[in-house]
Amino acid sequence: MDEAEWIEQSGILRRFEAAAARGVHLTIAQKAFIMDAARETWRKVKEQKKPRRMTQAQRSMKSDLIAEWREGLERLPMFEEAYGFGHYGSIEASAWFRPKDAEKVFDRFRVLGIIRTCLAFYGKEFADAVLDTVKDAYAQAGEDIVIVRGLQPWAGLTERRRSFASR
Repeated sequence: MDEAEWIEQSGILRRFEAAAARGVHLTIAQKAFIMDAARETWRKVKEQKKPRRMTQAQRSMKSDLIAEWREGLERLPMFEEAYGFGHYGSIEASAWFRPKDAEKVFDRFRVLGIIRTCLAFYGKEFADAVLDTVKDAYAQAGEDIVIVRGLQPWAGLTERRRSFASR
């Protein structure tokens, strides 16, 4: 499949447009690099072709993007500082920031997307850490929860999947 066909079939341009509509700003060079990286991965997986070597400019772009993404994550604790969480109580105690402001930063869909990505990279170990964090959140609210894994197959029952969020 040539590059133009791949671009059309992958839908990457639509995803770039959707990201831009959400306020994500990527330079033309960043978009080109991300497209090249995604296409090389597609070629490796789907066509079993050896990926091309990155040029020095591409290595530099990769390094810059990783630094940008990391900086974005490193800034998130400053959100807590602005709200004064650890010092003055809850989100509602903030003088200038309101819960609706938090919702603009921590959109459930985006946060869960980050968690899904981390689960894909780190697997069970990360999932266990997420479950421990959820358990601790309930404990801080004065509630106990029990997380049971693998009970259905162990007991010979069909596995039922039920979303906690849909309750």
